[in-house]
Amino acid sequence: MRRKVLLIIPLILALLLFSSPVAAVAPSMFEADLNSIDMGTPVTFTNLCTLGTPPYTKAEWDFDGDGVFDKTVTGNHAEVMANVVWVYYHPGSKSVTLRMTDSMAVTYQETKQGYIIVFECGLLAYYDANGDGIMSKAEALVAIADYFEGDITKWQALWVISKYFETNS
Repeated sequence: MRRKVLLIIPLILALLLFSSPVAAVAPSMFEADLNSIDMGTPVTFTNLCTLGTPPYTKAEWDFDGDGVFDKTVTGNHAEVMANVVWVYYHPGSKSVTLRMTDSMAVTYQETKQGYIIVFECGLLAYYDANGDGIMSKAEALVAIADYFEGDITKWQALWVISKYFETNS
């Protein structure tokens, strides 16, 4: 029995020393009150950043995924963490990035690809059958079928959606 214990101890030590730690998932740095909107609808973004060493000194927002920060907020911690409002005037799928700078001048960044979907004016409201402010897959298929004036396949719908966002983002 003692011999088995002596053989197991090095094995346990090796597992402890050489096993990789489980990667922790970072909490989301921001959220939006709406994700599917008609053009011209204000979207409120809530800064949820908890990374680094507060107080934070700067928040930089890219609301359309073009790599250029559209809004920069500096000042005290409360000002930097305050909600921001953005209005989209062009339809398409929009990626959003938040880059935060903490009190040690370290930056943290999160990008959410295709986070906001902007529809042409009235389209979302017209096809939002249940009034939840989000166009579901079924509601989107109805909108596309109406566009083609009849039934279409799932693949035709996906092609139309991909072409729409390719040309309008």
